[in-house]
Amino acid sequence: MGLVLQIAANGLLLGGWYALLAVGLTLIFGVLRVVNFAHAEFMMLGMYGAYWLRVGFGLDPYVSVFLVTPVIFLLGTLVDRAVIRRSIGKPDVTVVFATLGLSILLQNAALTLWRADIRSVTTFASGAVFDLGGVRLSVAMTVAFGAALLYTENGGDCTSDRLPLTDFRDHLDDIRRSARKCIQDRTDTTRM
Repeated sequence: MGLVLQIAANGLLLGGWYALLAVGLTLIFGVLRVVNFAHAEFMMLGMYGAYWLRVGFGLDPYVSVFLVTPVIFLLGTLVDRAVIRRSIGKPDVTVVFATLGLSILLQNAALTLWRADIRSVTTFASGAVFDLGGVRLSVAMTVAFGAALLYTENGGDCTSDRLPLTDFRDHLDDIRRSARKCIQDRTDTTRM
């Protein structure tokens, strides 16, 4: 029975990590109606950024997220302007092929630059575990899962004092309305 609980706990923590990745993908598709096949590659670039900051400067990945996030944001903005915006308004397969091509490009660039070697970093929480009723949980995975849960349940506001899920749907609706208005404004402007 203990093994089953351990497997279930590990699966729940890993599933939370995958859910966090899926939230971003769903938000992009749900708001902009863009299927971004390169979504995971941007996450890969962020992980490589954290890795190289650790190797080159000894910076903990939990700290380097504050440096890597703005860089990946700027890269995403460049990709949006160079690839995504040029594909909007064209047949749906255009954006699919554009982001699929970008995905292949980023994967092969990473493979060429860094090879297919397994890389990992050691942090303060790397080997740390805690026991919860006979189930051993990784501190790093639990922290990541908790942060993801807190972030998504509060609609992206980690400082919110409201109960989880009370304003999440309203927050997403506001984001959808704003993004659709921007797309509509851009479409109207390009027609002039």
